[in-house]
Amino acid sequence: MPCVYTRIKGNVRLIIAVYVDDILVLSNNEEEKCNLKKELMSCFDTKDLGKAKSILGIKIRREKGKIYLDQKSYIEKILSKYNMSDCKPVSTPFAVGTKLNRGQGCDDLPYQQLIGSLNFLAVCTRPDITYTVNYLSRFNNCHEEEHSIAAKRVLRYLKGTINVCLKYQKSDSNIKGYADVDFAGDEDDRKSCTGFTFLMGDGAITWESKKQTLVAMSTSESEYIALSEAW
Repeated sequence: MPCVYTRIKGNVRLIIAVYVDDILVLSNNEEEKCNLKKELMSCFDTKDLGKAKSILGIKIRREKGKIYLDQKSYIEKILSKYNMSDCKPVSTPFAVGTKLNRGQGCDDLPYQQLIGSLNFLAVCTRPDITYTVNYLSRFNNCHEEEHSIAAKRVLRYLKGTINVCLKYQKSDSNIKGYADVDFAGDEDDRKSCTGFTFLMGDGAITWESKKQTLVAMSTSESEYIALSEAW
């Protein structure tokens, strides 16, 4: 699991983000940041790679006071793996009006692997496919051809939006959060689906789409559940 550590001295803030052996150090004070890196290097066998250019396959780009995060290379690898590099792009990750039902049961590893790859994208830099990937993941053990077609549609959507990325810039605004929900959208158990996102620096910093664990008895109840899950 990723870990985040902070050190605050007056107006100076230091943040260390750690995932296994990958470490990012951030601060609003260059001198304190350098001192912290020296502390770490004196205790551990580490190497200073300078300004981060990528982390966990996520490319980091700085340009005119803005920071961009993208996974273009990762998308290209997925498209190549599933022979979709030359596929025809579509404008949406999920076809309007499509309803999928549970199949007879199938333990098809390629489908599960594809959903896993898409989920990594959805979690890291592509909130626009989060709902679709979450929906398709419900059929990991009960999917049929129609589910595979729907999953490959996401690849076609990624093909046409391969340059889409997260953008952050200086902003005086506080964290903003938004939540929404459908009502009894799952045709199998009539549970609702929650969706929420939080923004900072004019960009999304966290988001999620998931089926609620309770069966809401009204739209108002489903809205309250969604707000609680987002909070």
